Amino acid sequence: MADDSDVHPKPHFKIRSEFGIPRRKGSRKARPCDACRRRKTACVIPDAPPCAYCKSKGIDCKSSSSAPLQSQRVPSHASRTLDSPGEYVIGQSDTSAATTTPHPSTSGRSVPGGLGQGAVQTASWDADAEIYTLEDGLNVTAHSMGLSAEQDGNLLQSFRTVLVDETNRVHNDFLEISAASSDPSLPPAYFTIISDQFQPHDNEIKRDAGVKIEALIESCASQLLRLYFRYVHPEYPILSKGRFLRAFGNDKSSIPASLRGVVYGLGLPFWTYEPESQHRSPPCQQHELFIEARKSLECELDSPNLWTMQACLLIMQDNAPWEWTFESARTWTLSAQALACAQQIGLHRNPRDWKIAAWEKSLRIKLWWAIFASHTWSAITNGNPLHIHDASYTTPDLSMTDLSSDEDISDDFQHIVGASALTANTISLAKFLEQVKLAQIAYRLLSLAFSERGFHERLADSKAYESNLLYIRADLDNWFSFLPQCLTMAYHRQQRISNNCRLHLAYFATRVLLLRALMTPVSKDAKGDPASPMSRYFAGSVAEGQPITQWFGSLSVEDLKTFWDRNARPQLVLIGNFMVYLFVLSSDLDKARTTFQFLETLHQALIRLDSEGTRALLRPTYLRIDSFFNHAALIMRQEPKDEDAYYENTRWINRDLIPMPQERRTFGVLSYAGYWTVTGVNISAWSVGSGLLALGLSPREAIGVVVVGSVITGILAVAGGWVGEKQHIGFTVASRFSWGMNGSYFPVLLRVFIGSMWLGLQAYWGGQSLRVLIGAVIPGECPRSRYAVALLTKQGFAHMKNTFDPGSHLATNDFIALVIWMFAFAGLVFMRPERLQIPFAISFVLVTGSWIGLLIWAVHNAGGAGSMFDQPGTTSNTGSAFMYGITAILGAWGGGTLGQSDWTRYSQRRGAPLLSQMIVAPITVTVTATFGIIVTSAANDIIGGEQLLWNPITLLATIQEQYQSSPRARAGVFFASLGLNSSQLLLAVVLNSMSAGMDMAGLWPSYINIRRGSAIAAVIGIASQPWQILASASKFLTVLSSFGIFIAPVLGILLADYFLIRVRTLKVPDLYTGDASSIYWFRMGVNWRAVVAFVMGVWPFLPGLVVSVNGSSSSSMIGWVRLYDLTFIIATVISAVVFWSVNMVSPPPGLGEASTFDEGIIDQADVRQDSDIEAKLPHDGKPDPDGSVTVEAAN
Repeated sequence: MADDSDVHPKPHFKIRSEFGIPRRKGSRKARPCDACRRRKTACVIPDAPPCAYCKSKGIDCKSSSSAPLQSQRVPSHASRTLDSPGEYVIGQSDTSAATTTPHPSTSGRSVPGGLGQGAVQTASWDADAEIYTLEDGLNVTAHSMGLSAEQDGNLLQSFRTVLVDETNRVHNDFLEISAASSDPSLPPAYFTIISDQFQPHDNEIKRDAGVKIEALIESCASQLLRLYFRYVHPEYPILSKGRFLRAFGNDKSSIPASLRGVVYGLGLPFWTYEPESQHRSPPCQQHELFIEARKSLECELDSPNLWTMQACLLIMQDNAPWEWTFESARTWTLSAQALACAQQIGLHRNPRDWKIAAWEKSLRIKLWWAIFASHTWSAITNGNPLHIHDASYTTPDLSMTDLSSDEDISDDFQHIVGASALTANTISLAKFLEQVKLAQIAYRLLSLAFSERGFHERLADSKAYESNLLYIRADLDNWFSFLPQCLTMAYHRQQRISNNCRLHLAYFATRVLLLRALMTPVSKDAKGDPASPMSRYFAGSVAEGQPITQWFGSLSVEDLKTFWDRNARPQLVLIGNFMVYLFVLSSDLDKARTTFQFLETLHQALIRLDSEGTRALLRPTYLRIDSFFNHAALIMRQEPKDEDAYYENTRWINRDLIPMPQERRTFGVLSYAGYWTVTGVNISAWSVGSGLLALGLSPREAIGVVVVGSVITGILAVAGGWVGEKQHIGFTVASRFSWGMNGSYFPVLLRVFIGSMWLGLQAYWGGQSLRVLIGAVIPGECPRSRYAVALLTKQGFAHMKNTFDPGSHLATNDFIALVIWMFAFAGLVFMRPERLQIPFAISFVLVTGSWIGLLIWAVHNAGGAGSMFDQPGTTSNTGSAFMYGITAILGAWGGGTLGQSDWTRYSQRRGAPLLSQMIVAPITVTVTATFGIIVTSAANDIIGGEQLLWNPITLLATIQEQYQSSPRARAGVFFASLGLNSSQLLLAVVLNSMSAGMDMAGLWPSYINIRRGSAIAAVIGIASQPWQILASASKFLTVLSSFGIFIAPVLGILLADYFLIRVRTLKVPDLYTGDASSIYWFRMGVNWRAVVAFVMGVWPFLPGLVVSVNGSSSSSMIGWVRLYDLTFIIATVISAVVFWSVNMVSPPPGLGEASTFDEGIIDQADVRQDSDIEAKLPHDGKPDPDGSVTVEAAN
């Protein structure tokens, strides 16, 4: 370095020459005269002396000596002038003063203080001239002169000047290294030879960095070099191996500290790969070496050379921290910096015709294409425009000859690099050559499809744009087709001598980038247009996903523990994002299913490959996939969600089974009050209270039974709905954590049966109420009627002739009304559960008006509650009847409490359902039942008859007959039955149809949703012939009680599991995972603990059920009958205790594991979100929310 402390003499450029011969402009082949030599100007002699200058001045033109001058040393003190780079004197060569060992391929000469391995001749081009090198000049650097440089190259051919200061010292010189002066077809190729001048503090920084680097590695330099050339160089052969090792062997300090530091640093991660170092700690950390290397490199950029270029390329390859999910901007700035340095020293120019050493030509070409590839991928990674354009470089294509140059070294270096690195690795070099070819294709793709100009060109001429892309695709296909056998993945798997995975990753990354370009633009309009590029190329893009996922599936952890350059991370991200891209663009279920399988395969491969040594490489990709699942609902909120066709169904999930998304949680306190109003103010509640009188209970006793039963119902509703409030899942999914993924089919089937039966009952009641309503509009002929309406028959609708068998308990008019009612019911089924608040309010107003109207009529006409209201009960065993009544009520509403989570999952906030469950539910059921008892008692006094009119529908029909279809009677019956119809329609939809539909969806999610399930349940319900069940009050109550035998144990198991065993903590994603990876899979998908508890909760009540149904009065069965009377309460307790006890003895897996949903993400697919990924990461230990389940496919 030329600073004040230098002791080297000033360098001299010397050229052998003669005086007196003809001399052209710019030529220095002939010796100048003394005058021109002193002036340092061109000496032009047309034929013979005098020269042009001497002739113009009239002075003698002579030279002091025609013999070559000998080298003259400048005293050392002459160089110690402030800010003086030294004086360069044009003279003859002095090979005796060479400072470095000539390269084996160099036949030129070395010049002291000049260009090291042979000074570049500055005279005109001569085919016989010696070969020189631009590298290794002592204290000088060769900078390329572009066509726009301060000196015109063409002018320099005829008139060359140098830059001198006030003391006549030369600061730089210009060297021509091409045949441009004799070949006009070649551009001028000049280099500026500049004296290296560094500030003292820069020299200190470089010197300190070199010292610290050597101190950090202690005595491990040779070992780290061996690791570098064994593991890094074969994958990234950009270092001039022979030149580096020779310099390292002679004097390693002659290699810049930056290059030494990065070579040591890149070898360090493989420290444990060598047997001799496996049990020793590495001498330092990689980042320590790179910090010092960067310090030195920053100062070395003042005069870049080929050493600097190699350091620039390698310093970008440091291991990225595992915490980084995006590539640092530093990689882009370092890439741009490397490109600028490359252009500064002329790597962008074609050196084939230059008069420099062959090894330097090859190294220049190799380094240019290495920078080209790095810069191209860095631009893609950071989404930035390229700094290279087609007109900015003429460097010829890279060849195997260029790559193999300087790769074979002598045996003298075996102790440093090992025997395997002494010769060129042909497979390694071929792999690098193919990577450069891929980068050239990616460069064309980026320039065409991902640039500002390309965007506007596509808009201007889309056909030409697409045609150019297809040319690129053809080139990419040809690249893959002509890939050497030794670079295929099959060869990689068989031979294990070359890691070809990195090359194929670059290929797939280029491929997906091309597919994105072909499908551009992506929009809703394009998705719906079959002629759009997105629609036309989507199927082909999906087909491309198969080999990509197969490649990922074939990777092993060992493959990833080799050297992967920094471009690998963004390329993996590019592929992962493209898989998400395809999934989001899927426009039908088949495509969504296929693309989701790609995503799942990729995700599973990333999980399998995750380890301590591979996490930094893989983490950015699998976090993007995880984040997509966790936030897909937000990403695609603008897409339609309310039509089933937009959602894919699988065995475990569909839209109706998902944890309820926030936007669908629409139920507040008033909404739940409306829900329980519909549930409590209806024919069922009226009939239960009235039916209790048929058991021999007094009216007051019946009201007491209703109060106790409804309060217990409210408490069970709170407990049963808790899981829906907290985890936002319905009973169908909740049963999976207690019964297992396959075992849950049993309670779901049980509820489907019960729900279907109840739907049939409600439908029949609805048909009867509609029959009464139509009968009020179309009455039969009667004496007091002013009309003789016989639209259907002469008897009118109410008295239509029955064509059915009397034993069927179904009349013709009942059947007609039932069919009409079912059509109205079908229309309501299409309404979403979260939109039922207004129908709740309408139904409440209408049915409440009906009940109040009946109450007023009854009390007014009977003069009170009726004589029966004050009479004692007629049963001989009041206690048994009391408990039987409670059991009947719990059996009637037990299914509702078990399925409370189906509705509490719609709650806007925690606690919204509580008020209605504990207050509104008991009040509405009790008031309705009380109204029914009072009206039944009063109607018995008014109308009389042997049989109590406990059914309000029968009561309304009787009232119309009692008053002979008078207008007032018909009007009252019409409005009262209108309320009954609204109640039955909404009750059937809310409490039976949708619940049964949800359960049906749990049985066959791939084919059944709520609507289809409701239709199936309706068919089952009607097929059960509810008119037979309702033939008598005792049979009706027997059926209700029998339902409770099976519902109670299921409820007990659910409550014990959720509150006592799991303490309200669930891993929700596993409820949608149908394999052994789910903690709710248990054994073969069934939890045997639930089976045991269910059996123990059911069998004690079976004898009582048989006796009650058959009507046996055997004294030996009295005990069983009394036990049966307490079915619901005792069965719930028994099953809960047994289930808890078994779980204490044999705890289920996964207790305490939690994973919840924030925004409810779902698509119709079987998705497993493996939370073990984040568990492996060294973060703060807090569980990440929202395990992923499925994602709505965009349409």
